[in-house]
Amino acid sequence: LDAGVRWVVFFQDTNGIIFRALPAVLGVSASHSFDVNSVCVPRTPGEAVGGICRLEHTDGRVKTVNVEYNQLDPLLRSTPAFSGGDVADPATGNSPFPGNINCLVFSNDRYVRVLEQTNGVVSEFVNPKYADDTKTAFKSPTRLECMMQDFPMLLPPDAKVGFTQLDRWLCFSPVKNNIADAAAKSSNNLPPECAGTAERDALIANANLLRFAGASIPTGGHDGSYAGISLSFPPLILLLPSFGTCLSDVKSHFGSSAKVSVTSKGALMLEGHVDFEGEVQVDGALVVKAAPGAKVVIKRLRVQNQGWVIEKCSEAEEKADEMLRMRGYKVVKKETREIVFDGPGTKVVDE
Repeated sequence: LDAGVRWVVFFQDTNGIIFRALPAVLGVSASHSFDVNSVCVPRTPGEAVGGICRLEHTDGRVKTVNVEYNQLDPLLRSTPAFSGGDVADPATGNSPFPGNINCLVFSNDRYVRVLEQTNGVVSEFVNPKYADDTKTAFKSPTRLECMMQDFPMLLPPDAKVGFTQLDRWLCFSPVKNNIADAAAKSSNNLPPECAGTAERDALIANANLLRFAGASIPTGGHDGSYAGISLSFPPLILLLPSFGTCLSDVKSHFGSSAKVSVTSKGALMLEGHVDFEGEVQVDGALVVKAAPGAKVVIKRLRVQNQGWVIEKCSEAEEKADEMLRMRGYKVVKKETREIVFDGPGTKVVDE
């Protein structure tokens, strides 16, 4: 606080794409002066995701707080307004309660004051994970837990607590399962939520950001089944943070005359200050890197090569490399056009 830090982000799940959304969430927190802001997605009734609720006590106290998914249905059934339990809103098909994805933005000033008042002492609970429906054996060791999303329970009545709901593609693709468990879920038409799906969804998010900036990119690209998990990858779009984190960053690299297109089998990696000011066609793999302080301006470029492909890993490869073992596939870089500029100054590409 003394260093001037105004906001604290609690990143609690293995959910890499959330960082694309955090600038927008921070803007919501600042514009509404939220003490606590929970990042949420539209929630499917019964989904194993907590719901943000406004709880009204009989003595008049009101709290906006997360209710865990295993407590939400019985809580709703105990109220006259939601006696049907955890069911969909007919107007939207989603739960009326936004799905909490365990990413929180706190006002640092409020956070420090509450820590000083409570000395960091918070309520704890036991959340047993049973091996089966008989509930006679535990699947994993049961322990005392406390959750950051319960922090609003410690706040005074004048605190401002809210949420920011975003589309899933922009903020939520967790890695919850190893590859064997993910394959089992996939075979039962359940979300695998594994390393492969998280990587695919990061590529989808990158492709969407380029589309919103004006690029033409197909939705499909590389389809296959890897270690028992069916995955459909878009074109392999990689946007490093030095190129852009949020949509406004990405849009700033597209001039009014930019016309960028990537084919379904294309791959495009952008790093550093790279601007598009003309027609760029990528049918293969293109990597453009501008070092810090340098700039690459592409006025016209056509790339056509063998590009990158996604292939299944062999059993030997999976045994030798944990990164491959957790995915079940590898990216084979057959041919790549590279434009690397270390600077200083500006490099113009006009071919």
